[in-house]
Amino acid sequence: MSDQPPSDDELSTSKEGLAHVETKSGASERKVVLSCGECGETQDFPACPECSEPMDLEGSVFQHHGNDVPVPEHHGKPMQPKIT
Repeated sequence: MSDQPPSDDELSTSKEGLAHVETKSGASERKVVLSCGECGETQDFPACPECSEPMDLEGSVFQHHGNDVPVPEHHGKPMQPKIT
C-alpha cells in the first residue's frame, strides 16, 4: 500500500465513493464536504448522534450505527459531495 494520498482522479465523484473520505496532501488537509451545485454553499457531513463520528453516505441518506439522516437540500436540490 502506498504512503501517497490518492489523487483527485483516483477518488470517485459519486456520492457512494466519497463517503467518509479524508486525505492529506503535503501540509494541507483535504476533506469531503457537501456543496450546493447552484451557489457553492458548503457544509460538513453530519455527525452521528451516538458517537459524533462523521456519518457515511449511502445512496440518498447518511448512515452510522443504525441512524439514518437524509441528504440536506439547498435551493430545493440535494447537496453533492465535494473534495476541498
